[in-house]
Amino acid sequence: MRNPLGVLLLAVLLVPAACAAPPVGSAAPGAAADETGTAEQAASAPATARAPAGQGTAGTSQAVPSALPPTTQAAAAPARCRASQLGQVRRAKGRSFGGPVVSADVVLTNISASACFVSGWVGLVFVGSTTRTACVAGQPQSGCGELVDTTSTVRGPRVRHLTGSSDAVVVGPGADVAFSMVFSTDDCFEQPYRVRIRIPQSEGDLTLEDPGICLSQDFSVTPLGSTAG
Repeated sequence: MRNPLGVLLLAVLLVPAACAAPPVGSAAPGAAADETGTAEQAASAPATARAPAGQGTAGTSQAVPSALPPTTQAAAAPARCRASQLGQVRRAKGRSFGGPVVSADVVLTNISASACFVSGWVGLVFVGSTTRTACVAGQPQSGCGELVDTTSTVRGPRVRHLTGSSDAVVVGPGADVAFSMVFSTDDCFEQPYRVRIRIPQSEGDLTLEDPGICLSQDFSVTPLGSTAG
């Protein structure tokens, strides 16, 4: 027969021991074991510190946004040149092609602040004459030695268009564009005092004073932007 007091004492001693023993199969504090034996971080472990805004975490790269190109507005195409834009006119030297055929180059300068374009052939109007009133010795007369006419339109030859590129030529501010007048000195019937130049599809004329040309039956011009020879 067991001693009841001894049984009670033994039960009191076993209870604390059973409470202190860890459960079978538990992992070390702070980790929970899975079936494969790998440890996952427990919920009670401290969370990984977050990087401040705008900074990447170690071992990673943060994409830098690419700079966007500035918005550009397409430049407007230049308009056709007006006569007033090509207001500076001068005669260049020209060339000799052997024999009586020679050329005189005419240079037009864009005096405006805007680019423009020209194409095709100019129109020409011949004005006046370089002929002067003769002076007879011993017979003084009014107007002796003066120009006979500087204002009348001269009935000139039919001006032919020489072949060449008639494509549009852009003339920037301060830039030049030229063409040539080609004629023969053999059958010169008049030397005009000035020439009025008409730009294609433009109102108004440009004036070339003292052009130094001969009006002959074979008189030609090159397209704007191209010179003879």
